[in-house]
Amino acid sequence: MGTDRSDYIIIGCDVKQLVDKMDEEGKDNFYDGYYRWNRRNGEIVHLPDNNSGDYDYFGVIVEHDPNGYEGLSPFIYEENRYTEHKEKVTKAIKEVFDVELEPKLIVLTHWQ
Repeated sequence: MGTDRSDYIIIGCDVKQLVDKMDEEGKDNFYDGYYRWNRRNGEIVHLPDNNSGDYDYFGVIVEHDPNGYEGLSPFIYEENRYTEHKEKVTKAIKEVFDVELEPKLIVLTHWQ
């Protein structure tokens, strides 16, 4: 069994502590609702660290390289351009976890 590499820039939060507190049914519903293999820019997703368990990122994809071969395109962050993404993530976190968190810009290489 191999692993696939993908590079991401997302507007989101690490919700690992919140996921860890969920019961098994809640975790299953969360994974079923937001975990996707075929991810697209502008989509809200859950990116769990299935290897070491260090993070559970939840947010909107700004840019990604789904195959891990081409790398990310040059990216310039403009705060006002991503306000909608921040609002979308804040609303989703409130709906799923009933807490308010401030989304951040997150850049990562994700292995699955």
